[in-house]
Amino acid sequence: MLFDCESTVVITKFNNLPDSALIGYCQNFGKIIRWSMKTSTHANEPYALIMFAKISSATSIRSRSNHTIDGVHVLIINYQQYINPHSSVKKPANLKSLTKKKTKRSDNKERKSMDYDQIMQENIALKHEIANLNQLLVNAQITCDEYQVLRKKIDKDRRKNASLNAKLIEDADQFFITINELSNQYICMKKQNEDLSSCIQDFQANLYPNVRLKSQLIDFNINQSDQENNNNSNKERNDTNEENMEITIKEEPKLAKITCS
Repeated sequence: MLFDCESTVVITKFNNLPDSALIGYCQNFGKIIRWSMKTSTHANEPYALIMFAKISSATSIRSRSNHTIDGVHVLIINYQQYINPHSSVKKPANLKSLTKKKTKRSDNKERKSMDYDQIMQENIALKHEIANLNQLLVNAQITCDEYQVLRKKIDKDRRKNASLNAKLIEDADQFFITINELSNQYICMKKQNEDLSSCIQDFQANLYPNVRLKSQLIDFNINQSDQENNNNSNKERNDTNEENMEITIKEEPKLAKITCS
């Protein structure tokens, strides 16, 4: 992970304090956007990199001389001083002058070692972030493709549904039209049947007006002949037959003009 020099501080000498304690203390000075726990290769000492969202927050926390977290006195220095945390301790002027060259060579050597270690760690972290971003990109592309396929299917189903609805409405309208036509045809046929039945009855009544009367007269004569003696029954039956014959001959069919509407 990359850390800005101006907005990043380094915390050392925190012994076994948990990460949450360090972060909670630093949040009192401003918002933290990045942090990392590391171990110095030359001193085998853990240190923490804290990057604030604002440079003013890093300046504010560095301006304080004493920092105590949960009873532990910690050292907070500038990001560029993390290579040699003890370089911030003031030395007498004569001691500096005597060890100037040696300290400079030692600092350069340690700086190169820490720079290489820092670069390698950041490089590994960047590789992990790139791999994660690539995986997220692949997942996003797969999701996008699935969405496009699903969207095309939904559009196709909507068009099909609209077509089916239109066909259903058309069939329903045609069904009601057919029902009305059949109902009208039934009413017309029923009326024609009633008119035809009336015409047939009028035609039969005008064509055979005495058919019913003749049938009643025959039944009456048969009943009467059963009550008479056997000797006179043949004669009376013959008389009855003659009368019937006379009625049949005298009554001729009457034809009438029948009009059927």
